[in-house]
Amino acid sequence: MVCSLLQTYTKLRQLPHLFSSLLSVICRPVLVERRPPLLSEGISASLRTCLLDSSPSQVLEICSLVLQNIRTHLQPDLVNEEGNGEAMEVDGGHGHMRKEAASLKLSSLCQLLYVVLFNLKTLDNSSPVLLVRRSKGFMEEMQQTIKDLLNLSLKPNVTSAQRTPKKGKKKELKASLWEQKTQEATLLLRYTWVEVDVLFHIHCSKYTSVDSFLMATEDEAEASPLLTHLETLLSGAILPARLHPSPSCSPMSCLLLKLLTLQQMKRVLLDNAILGESNTTALLKRAVQFIIAKSELEGGPVGEHVWDGQIASVNGSTYPVAHWYIVVSNLPLIVLHLSEEDASHIAHVLVGSLIHGDVERAKDQPPDILSFFSISLQLALSKVFPELPSLFSATVRSIAQRIVSVLRSGCTPKACSSFLMKKTGSVSSDINVCQPVFSPLIIEALVKDISASSKAGETFVLLTDTKTKELLNLIQILTNLNPDGMNSEDLSSIFLLLIFMFTSMQPEQTVVEPLESGGAALFFGKLLRTLTYLLKGNNFQSVLKHIHGGTVLQTVLSSLLRHSGYRKPTATIHSDWLDFVSAAQGFIESLVQLIITRNSSVRLNLDQFASYLTSKEMVSRQNELPSSGASMLSVHLLLASLTSFSQAMMSNLGRSKAIDQTLTEILRKTTSVLGPAVESALKPQSAFFEAVTEPASALGQAFVVEVVTVMLQSELASMSLQLENKQITLTHMSLYQTFCQQILREMSSAPRPMDFLVCSLHFLSAFYKATERRVEEKEKGEELEELYVEIIQNVNRLLTAPWLSSTDAGKLEPAVQELLHHLVEKNTTSQFNMLLLMIRDGLDVRKLRAGNWKEVLSAVITVKLLSSCQLPESCSKALWLIAPQIISAMGFLVRSSSLDPSLTLPFTLPTVTSLTALLRQGEGLIANPQHVILVLGALQSLPLDHLSPTVYNASFLAIHEALFAIIKCHRQVISKAAPSFLNVFYRLVASIMQEGRQRGDTDSGVDSDVYLQCSRLTERMYSHIAATPESFTAFPAFMVAQYVTELQKVTLRPDVKLHLTEGIYCIMDLCMEQDIKFLRASLHTGVREVFNELHSNYIHYHKTQRQGEDKYTV
Repeated sequence: MVCSLLQTYTKLRQLPHLFSSLLSVICRPVLVERRPPLLSEGISASLRTCLLDSSPSQVLEICSLVLQNIRTHLQPDLVNEEGNGEAMEVDGGHGHMRKEAASLKLSSLCQLLYVVLFNLKTLDNSSPVLLVRRSKGFMEEMQQTIKDLLNLSLKPNVTSAQRTPKKGKKKELKASLWEQKTQEATLLLRYTWVEVDVLFHIHCSKYTSVDSFLMATEDEAEASPLLTHLETLLSGAILPARLHPSPSCSPMSCLLLKLLTLQQMKRVLLDNAILGESNTTALLKRAVQFIIAKSELEGGPVGEHVWDGQIASVNGSTYPVAHWYIVVSNLPLIVLHLSEEDASHIAHVLVGSLIHGDVERAKDQPPDILSFFSISLQLALSKVFPELPSLFSATVRSIAQRIVSVLRSGCTPKACSSFLMKKTGSVSSDINVCQPVFSPLIIEALVKDISASSKAGETFVLLTDTKTKELLNLIQILTNLNPDGMNSEDLSSIFLLLIFMFTSMQPEQTVVEPLESGGAALFFGKLLRTLTYLLKGNNFQSVLKHIHGGTVLQTVLSSLLRHSGYRKPTATIHSDWLDFVSAAQGFIESLVQLIITRNSSVRLNLDQFASYLTSKEMVSRQNELPSSGASMLSVHLLLASLTSFSQAMMSNLGRSKAIDQTLTEILRKTTSVLGPAVESALKPQSAFFEAVTEPASALGQAFVVEVVTVMLQSELASMSLQLENKQITLTHMSLYQTFCQQILREMSSAPRPMDFLVCSLHFLSAFYKATERRVEEKEKGEELEELYVEIIQNVNRLLTAPWLSSTDAGKLEPAVQELLHHLVEKNTTSQFNMLLLMIRDGLDVRKLRAGNWKEVLSAVITVKLLSSCQLPESCSKALWLIAPQIISAMGFLVRSSSLDPSLTLPFTLPTVTSLTALLRQGEGLIANPQHVILVLGALQSLPLDHLSPTVYNASFLAIHEALFAIIKCHRQVISKAAPSFLNVFYRLVASIMQEGRQRGDTDSGVDSDVYLQCSRLTERMYSHIAATPESFTAFPAFMVAQYVTELQKVTLRPDVKLHLTEGIYCIMDLCMEQDIKFLRASLHTGVREVFNELHSNYIHYHKTQRQGEDKYTV
């Protein structure tokens, strides 16, 4: 009800009148000791909105009313009646109760004034002089009120003195409740005044600030008033001793003093003259220590306290969160004046809060609710944090020390690490993280331990599940930090420490089942991803000064093989293991890429790793018949490593002749062992795989196909540079041919996993390319023709398979696109004609009517992908010669399928998308406007009414993209097709106005975002139409008329209306004066009123802004 009252009075421009009545009620005497909070969360939000909609003069009037009530009704009750002690005793303490009641009312009114002033539109250079004068007068009055309240707190508390025990105890004055509340209100007023005064001074040159607290007295004439006031805040002289706040006694006052100190710091830092004084630096460091208050953060984050960000809600439980928020949000200001001890402590609290934070709970919290964890996480993820090098480095080193501490707790007695046995002088274990974690000697010992563990296979550290989870949390924090912010020393230390963990430790739970938390595969997979993330750091080159890249690769692979031996053999491979292998592949590929990109001893490092992969030990591992699951897992790892290694090298071919020569030599070496390894893996295994029908299923069909594809691509790459434009002989051609036939047989015969289908299509692309280069010219026509036909037919069968959904077909499109590119790149006319005939037969409306829409969809997808391929000249001419027939057929298919709503998502919209692709690629090739009009006619038939939000969004986007392709790629024909174009666009405008109307509770949520996105697209299309005025010369007035006619029928949501209004403004820019007169004369009364309001807003907001932009446009 209160929110409704606020909105009503705001619309009536009578908000001050409402506040006048409200304040009179607040200041009345109360019968109860406590009132509910004056400003609840909902009322505060509504009040902020209403204040922004009110004029500055009215808001200023409200502020004056609040201040007047404070001075008139509350201040007299707070005056200390020193000479009237006997009367107070006779009064039975009623005077004390009056003061307590007045202080509570004062606190409420000060909070109200704080909210109002913080939502006041600030003064600027365009503000009227009268408003500036009124604002200055109000600020002076407010400052006088603050002075009176401060003077009141400086007087001794008579009632407190009288109630102090006298027998044998030292007499001391303690603050009563009314004094604490008065102090809080006074400090809040002072803080509000300072913030508003600074804002006015920054934005309005006509406003002159006179802060009486900064006026120098005769005794302080030599010292700067700014420094003197800052000293007063730090020493506590601004308040009497009995009122000095503490987090437990008066948390709000404590927080406000820190905020005031921050404001004074900002003023000092902006004054170059003061910065040059000798005592300024020491004073600023004291100010920073006062703000951080190390003793208040000593215990670190305790419990799950949250804060809503409002000063009024600060109490004993929320103060730690509020304090931490102020420290973190002002770090860029205070970081230069942090002592090493303070930086160390902030890093400690930051890491501690991230370790103990609950990620899931943080996700469920509203965005405006703050906790220790959410504040720390935002800092860790922010772009500002790496720009604070001292604090960032302290955080990294704190994490490193915690990791070392956990590793030390799990040292095994049999094998001791020389690195972990080093004393505190080298590896600091106390809280001071500002000293280097690792000295050069320690790094040397660390590298030696890594090498020893890798070669001997020793485990230095054995950790419990609890310790493993703690390490996982620390690793997660590292992934939140930007590696570019790490200096060379920290990046080297943390990377080598993680490598040591990977090679030298093992969780106690070595038999791994599918895990939710803990476990070897999950832990080491996370560790590998973190190592991969650290590779992106700008200073990573410093790591390679301590250990060679080839050594890192070899160490990681040997440790991978050792860890794979700890897994319990199972007949099926679980997802945790597959994630582990994927992480290993990512690390190998990234490090090889880095070695090549940074030219870091490329031959030395890559040859070292290649020699290890092709060593006798590795070859024997690959070729042996596995008798256990652990052996097969080792083969899986080796094949995955070889594949990633080869892919990384192939992606870098073409950099230079020297690099290409090195990479091709290494590729030949790796390919020579890949073939036998794959053949060994495909042999039927004995006891362990009796239940497995196909050997490939033990490793995964998709994985095996991917390995063979990489092997084929490696052979082609290694030979292409030496044998360019010559026929080649592939070493494992029989294996490739067998794979090809198997894939062609199985690809579309039964439901297959998506990853297998994608890998199979990639293999067919590589195999066709290899066959094309291998076969002699005289045999080329025969063998290639046969392979070409087989591939085309099988891909067509795959796309028409009943078990393949439309979504899955969309996922296959990139792979099919690549395959088509290779098939048609050097196509003969007869081959291309066969493909066109298949498309023509597929685009048959009789098949659609018979229910065989999947056959038609296959042809539609083929058209879309084919139009984007690079074709030989003769084939390109043939395609665009029959393009009008294809457009006609597809347009007829869209109109026919639009009659069946169930086909909208699976068929109709993909067909429209295909038409759009054809229009884009046909820029300059489709000259007849009639063909574009055919597409527009098909778009007219697409349903837009009574659709679910998902279908509506997809339909709207498809139509919009088609219109965008027409207006951008076919401007030469758009002038003749303009009426049809605008008819289709008008359907979009009318539909989004219907769907974007106000519906009450359903105006927010996921569905509402759909309509907001559609309104953005509508605004975008309006702007494109306005950018081509020559094509729409005669239509702007009619477009505006259509818009206001629809607008008169509905009440739009504000966010939707904003975008539609900005769009129609672009069209109104094209309207001439006679168009405006025509609209005012021809529109009906109700619609004319809507237009007049729209035109008035257009003149006031949009046109003025546009003219200003044009004025400064060069």
